[in-house]
Amino acid sequence: MAHRIITQVFVTGARVFGRAFAEAYRHASQTSKYQAANGGGSASNTAASGGLALEEACKILNVSPPKGGQANMEQVVDRFKRLYDLNDPKKGGSFYLQSKVLRARERIEMEARKAQEAAAREAELQEGWKPKVKRDEIGMAYSARRAEDNNTLEPLGTAPGRYKPQCAGWYTWQHRSIAGTQGSGHISSGAMHSEEFGICFEYFGNTRYSHDTLNLGSRGIEDLEWKAATSFEKKVCRMATQATALKWTAQYHALPLESSTKLSGDKIILPPSALEQLLSASASAAASSAEPAPTYDPWNRRAYNSYLQNAQAQQQQQQLPQPLTFRLINPATGSVVYAGIREFTAEEGTIVLSPFLHQALGLKELGRDGKQLSEDGTEAGNQSEPVTVHFRELDKGTFVKLRPLEAGYDVEDWKALLGQHMRANFTTLTKGEILEVPGEGALGQKIELFRFLVDEFKPDSEAICVVDTDLEVDIEALNEEQARETVKRIAAKYQNGASGESSSSKGGDLDIFKQQSGQVLPGEYVDYQLSSWPKDQPLEIELSRPSDGSDLDLLISPFSAYQRSRPRADNYVFADWEDRPSKRVKLQPINVALENAEALYVSVYAFKSADDDTSQSTEPQPFTLRARPLETSEAVDVVMQDEAPPNEGDVRCKNCGQWVPGRTLMLHENFCLRNNVLCPQGCGQVFQRRSDEFQEHWHCPHDTYYGNSPLTRHKHDSLYHPSEPLSCTRCSTTHTFSSIPLLAQHHTTTCPGKLILCRFCHLTVPQEGDPDEPNPEALLSGLTPHELADGGRTTECHLCNRITRLRDMATHLKQHDLDRKSRPRPRVCRNINCGNTLDGANHSGSTRTGKDTGNDTGLCSACFAPLYVTMHDPEGKALKRRIERRYLQQLMTGCGKSWCANEFCKTGRKNAGLPDEGSSAKTAIPMAKPWVEGAIAESASPLHFCVDESAQRRRERAVMIERESEQRLGKKGYSFEWCVAALEAEGGDLEKGRSWLENWAPRRDEERMA
Repeated sequence: MAHRIITQVFVTGARVFGRAFAEAYRHASQTSKYQAANGGGSASNTAASGGLALEEACKILNVSPPKGGQANMEQVVDRFKRLYDLNDPKKGGSFYLQSKVLRARERIEMEARKAQEAAAREAELQEGWKPKVKRDEIGMAYSARRAEDNNTLEPLGTAPGRYKPQCAGWYTWQHRSIAGTQGSGHISSGAMHSEEFGICFEYFGNTRYSHDTLNLGSRGIEDLEWKAATSFEKKVCRMATQATALKWTAQYHALPLESSTKLSGDKIILPPSALEQLLSASASAAASSAEPAPTYDPWNRRAYNSYLQNAQAQQQQQQLPQPLTFRLINPATGSVVYAGIREFTAEEGTIVLSPFLHQALGLKELGRDGKQLSEDGTEAGNQSEPVTVHFRELDKGTFVKLRPLEAGYDVEDWKALLGQHMRANFTTLTKGEILEVPGEGALGQKIELFRFLVDEFKPDSEAICVVDTDLEVDIEALNEEQARETVKRIAAKYQNGASGESSSSKGGDLDIFKQQSGQVLPGEYVDYQLSSWPKDQPLEIELSRPSDGSDLDLLISPFSAYQRSRPRADNYVFADWEDRPSKRVKLQPINVALENAEALYVSVYAFKSADDDTSQSTEPQPFTLRARPLETSEAVDVVMQDEAPPNEGDVRCKNCGQWVPGRTLMLHENFCLRNNVLCPQGCGQVFQRRSDEFQEHWHCPHDTYYGNSPLTRHKHDSLYHPSEPLSCTRCSTTHTFSSIPLLAQHHTTTCPGKLILCRFCHLTVPQEGDPDEPNPEALLSGLTPHELADGGRTTECHLCNRITRLRDMATHLKQHDLDRKSRPRPRVCRNINCGNTLDGANHSGSTRTGKDTGNDTGLCSACFAPLYVTMHDPEGKALKRRIERRYLQQLMTGCGKSWCANEFCKTGRKNAGLPDEGSSAKTAIPMAKPWVEGAIAESASPLHFCVDESAQRRRERAVMIERESEQRLGKKGYSFEWCVAALEAEGGDLEKGRSWLENWAPRRDEERMA
């Protein structure tokens, strides 16, 4: 009896559990189907409906499903109330059924709510959005009224005629023009301005106005134009300016021009209070735009992350924009220009403007005490002009069109010239302003000034920001006449340089096989370029001139990544300033200045004295220039030593140094001492006593230089002993230089303005840095300060995919190279037909991938698989029998594969056209016996097993790559083991295999067997 009761209880429980499980599974399947049909659904919607499907909810409440998103909600609510009360547990109902009724109602309401939201969105897109702003939400509004006396902003509030009610509690914008009349119909040139907020309003009069964006408070007082239309062009009206944008305006008095001598470009200096006001305005804007933080819940990770992101966003909003740009207005003339900030150190109530901004705003010249000067230079007043300053954040520019104001501009590299000038002096560009760019001047040459009209921008605006952006520059002539004149001048310049008798030569290429002849005018340069020479031999460059009193100098600079400029008197690396008819410069191949030099720039320079000096000839001076490699013995400077007399009995004259016969020495000395004189300063030169050359011969009292003409003395004093210390005009160094050669050394070494070719951004840019306090990291790393900063960017290593800084990439790759040279050779499968390694190889260069072959026979896992058995065989007898059986099977029956090239396979011999040997056991056993005996010996012999096609092809290609490397590199080629590993790693691809070898495999002369 007990057994029967227990059985009945068990069966009943199983039935109840089974029905419950089936019901749960049905609900889960319906829920998953619903979520899949609705794109996954959301967690909240699923929880709200309890996982019910729409059809089941309608069946529970006995209502029809919603059609087109519309449902009879009155019927749904009525059915819900009745069924909910009917199943009240207090009245004997079921709580489970009551909860299902509740979930059914929520499920139908959720479906109807979705349909209502979709219908509302569709209606908004069709009819357009009509913003309605309540009076208490607007607050105090501002409009711009152009006051004739002070041009300031006046709060207008809700004056009549400005905001006119259209319906209860709602307001729309009524335009009021400057003249004071109400706007209607087509509104043109209406000045509207709001410094507090910006918003788009719809006009509810008889005419509707289409507007893309009504910009209030974003660009100051501007003329706006609305175009009448029958319907809105835009379906959604956007905010013109965000109420949270940073707004700041102030008015200052401009200081005299003498106080802005250190400013360049569009830079200004504001007082410290301006910075405090900007920070305060930024904090206020951030606080007004801050969204309420979510309720902090330490146990909810999502709430914590949201709280943290909100805090970080508010902190970023409190920071000032970068860079700070300002809109400057001269109230007296209405001139507008944009500027960038230099610092906040001006006196309170004043602003320091650069000379460029003074000219752009049309400010009158002031005296040192701030009083205006009249045309005759006398003081005319005691008030400086005010300047209104607005903070304006500008868009990054992508394109600018410049129009030259004069014809004939010809610059070798516009990109380098404009890039260096803009980077050092400008933050913004204003449309319509005159941009002045100085050219590259040198000693004795006038600096050319290029003037351009800023004509067009992209994006199209009043001004753009030129910081941290790639700016495309288009230089276009003002008109066709100017373009033709420019082409004509450039053509005439080159024609005169090539064939003119009264002008300097054109210059050109220089080679070691042919000398060049030319002429140069005083104060000008003739530039040559030596592109190729034997870089392992010394090189001599010689400049020769006729001995007619002319004086020419030889200047040389290597063209490399760190030397980009042509040699000039104040910018050269090698030079010969001596007063000799023939000047030579010898360059040794170990000279560090020639490291990585692509070419040599050689310039011939003719020094020009002062304009009032009439002793110097103005005619072109001829010269001959040649370059030739030297033998090692010629390159060594010969030390002066006693010479043997040319003839026996000859004696050297003590006065002129000539060899004369000893018997006539007395007669020679009497004549020589009477007519010739040896320089008493010890230079060794001999002159005739009454010659002009002796009278003009000079020695510098400060150094060892000497010469034979007033021109050379004037040149020496100008170069080495200037009247006042020299300073660098290309950087802000505080150091001064006592001579032009020292200034040239500064220009070619530590000057921040020296042009380099950055190895990271591949642009010609200034090297930057502080010449007075060099960066130790830059000195130790061998990088320029610009490269040190630009190399801080990161990239992915193409070998190991590691994120590495650009400036550290060379060291990182060197580490890869050291690892490559120290790697041991991979182990190749003993099967001479197989292209696998024992340990495996992958694309990332690893040849020790942890691949287990499962044997110690030297075969890869694929070749050993047919020989594997589970029996214990410590002596290898069973393995020997299996190898013999494998050989016999191949020789007697073959593998049957069309690609097989195994010489110990019947099929392979047939494919190769070899005689059919080993087809019987009598002939096959002797053929296989030596290989079977050596299979398990200590000096393991190769094996000959058939493999799959891919392994065989990789083996054949490995042999081909090995032979290629031997032909290309000789004994320094790659070993066969590395060729097999490369093709295994790259899947048999030849090109990728060769690349793998270069990246990961050491050559025979580099590898150290490990």
